[in-house]
Amino acid sequence: MIEDKLPKELLEKTSKDGNELAWKLNDVEEVVVTAEKLGLANLGGQAQFIFPEGIYELYWIEIDTSGKNQDEDWLQYVNRSNHEFLRLFKEKVLKTDFLKEAKNWPALKAKIDQSINILDYLYFVIYFVDEDVPK
Repeated sequence: MIEDKLPKELLEKTSKDGNELAWKLNDVEEVVVTAEKLGLANLGGQAQFIFPEGIYELYWIEIDTSGKNQDEDWLQYVNRSNHEFLRLFKEKVLKTDFLKEAKNWPALKAKIDQSINILDYLYFVIYFVDEDVPK
């Protein structure tokens, strides 16, 4: 399990709701850099608003990294996939107006109208894979 590979400090920062590993946007770079050092390849991920009562997946705000090339060894793939993810994350995700996106969901707009800071519930799910896991 990928959870067994990541340090406790990073796992403590994940969302406690939901079944996927998701971090606040401010933690994503630290997580990816650490995963790369641990030999984990990055498959990508997606933005989600995660509330105790439900998850709002922003499936259109996602990153899909390229799969392992035949000519890459595992370490090359790990490095490339994590760098590719961080580049796309900075280009795509960090420039997104998440309040504007959230207003497209009636339930999230209602939370905004109730003065709930929905950005406190914004996470990014990241999928990693280990060399020992079948792709």
